[in-house]
Amino acid sequence: MNKIDLDDHTSIIESLQSKYNGLPYPIVTTSKDSSITNLDTLTNLLKNKTCIFVGQSGVGKSTLINALVPNLEIDTQEISELSRQGRHTTSSTTLYDLPLGGELIDSPGVREFSMPKLEAENISKGFIEIEKLRSECKFNNCKHIHEPKCAVLDAVQKKKINMLRYESYLKMMSNIEEENYQ
Repeated sequence: MNKIDLDDHTSIIESLQSKYNGLPYPIVTTSKDSSITNLDTLTNLLKNKTCIFVGQSGVGKSTLINALVPNLEIDTQEISELSRQGRHTTSSTTLYDLPLGGELIDSPGVREFSMPKLEAENISKGFIEIEKLRSECKFNNCKHIHEPKCAVLDAVQKKKINMLRYESYLKMMSNIEEENYQ
């Protein structure tokens, strides 16, 4: 999570930490403000891996890469005074070598995102907390929506699965269901 120096991001950070609590998705807060960069933490996560920075235009991907890879000097822009949002700068995808090992890909900002066509049985694979319970459901073709003796629904009810993540799963499943009826 970048640009935490701009506003009070405490509630957003807490929400993310709650949403991904217990899942293997680390959340690192960063800023170009030298007092709160957390570059050491981020560097250790990226070390000896190939990673990509993806996000909306102007969220500070290139600024962060400049901080991680000395002497790069990728073009960046300040936040717009009018909109108080970042501006689109990167126009092509570039691979950079990280000083301590690994590679980092800088990608153009995402302006619009559309999901590729997915099969219903593959959606749960994107939700590791749902996928790991699949074998505990009564039915091997359980969609984890309304089926009896569903381990996922039981975990949601017992608050062992974050409700926001489960709602994301349901939204993706409803899009699949709508496509099947068209």
